Amino acid sequence: MVVSVILLSAFVPIFAPAEAAPASTPTGIMVPLFSYLGPSWSQLITFHQQYPTVPMIAVVDPGRGPGSFRDPNFQLGIQSLQNAGIPVLGYIVTDYANVALQSVEATITNYWNWYHVDGTMLDQLNNTVGEQGYYSTLTSFDRSLGMAMTVGNPGAEVPASFVGSVDNFVIYESPGVPSLTFIAGWHASYPKSDWIITAYGVDNLNATWVRSASQYLGYLYVTDGAWPNPYTVLPSYMGTLMSTLAGVGG
Repeated sequence: MVVSVILLSAFVPIFAPAEAAPASTPTGIMVPLFSYLGPSWSQLITFHQQYPTVPMIAVVDPGRGPGSFRDPNFQLGIQSLQNAGIPVLGYIVTDYANVALQSVEATITNYWNWYHVDGTMLDQLNNTVGEQGYYSTLTSFDRSLGMAMTVGNPGAEVPASFVGSVDNFVIYESPGVPSLTFIAGWHASYPKSDWIITAYGVDNLNATWVRSASQYLGYLYVTDGAWPNPYTVLPSYMGTLMSTLAGVGG
């Protein structure tokens, strides 16, 4: 997963900050499961079984995408996650909309044919006004194959005009957790299911922050994993993160 460093303050629509409201739906956890099988995969299933009320999604990356062939180990691992009730998304690089649509669609097709994933995560999303059509097309293509979820990851803010071009946006992917002011803001004018954040390099989990942030986010992920490989293992405080989200409820 590549972290976007594009600064888009000019794209932030002007809305009055909304006050926090009680969460109407549970906030889940979207886990970048960027290891080649191994303990993290089985641990993730165990956490899901321990906290079944917390929605969980896994994002997998066999080889900067689905790879060049169907890997039977990944196939079995993905099936194990799905059998445990964890939807799986296939990771795809769009290079800020510079990869031809036909090429991305071929990559999506390989994910579907080889691993029957539940959706895709489109990384390096180009969050420039006017580029949303590229991602709307890919969302429609996912649906045409039978996939249920498309996540776009600019790792930064998106213009309001992008809402609806994918199902959910990763609006933050950086070291440390974002401010609650950023998470709320104009985003609170839309369903919280639209928004996801990923924070790495967080040495100590702040449960109070998690409870507050969950009012505005459909999914989040916080890890003490460090750059440049923050997603090869689960966070040391995964159990606390899960139990905190379970305590918030819906």
